[in-house]
Amino acid sequence: MSSDAINDLMVQQGDEIETITVNIQQLQNKVIQSDYLAPLQDVLEKLEDAYSHNSEALYNAANHLTQLIDELLKDPENIDNKTLIQEEQEDIAQLGDALNKLAESLSIDLNVNLQQTQNKLDIRTIIDSLILALRLFKRPLLNRGSAHG
Repeated sequence: MSSDAINDLMVQQGDEIETITVNIQQLQNKVIQSDYLAPLQDVLEKLEDAYSHNSEALYNAANHLTQLIDELLKDPENIDNKTLIQEEQEDIAQLGDALNKLAESLSIDLNVNLQQTQNKLDIRTIIDSLILALRLFKRPLLNRGSAHG
């Protein structure tokens, strides 16, 4: 490319540049609210529900275990009570395992949401999204040259 062509290109480059004004802080706040804080609130509600359920189940299991142990102390040979105590212990362990799995799953979800939010807040992503929105906005809604009548 010749130097004249480069000069012409540089002069003409700014002739038809379209500019728009965007409130980045407002855009960032919207992204953070919708993509991170709203899912975070959902995660916290799920955790609260799970902990409430587990608290109630553990309270009931503790009462049942106390009753079974009292009965076992009265009759040490009662095999049914020993079996019931073992089953109750297994149920408690399953509650703990389920809660741990839920916490791990929710932690992964939060990390994914955080990463996605960070990606959406990247200035390049914001600019690309705005350019795409402008292109879509400028596209005619109806194809005037079509034969559809």
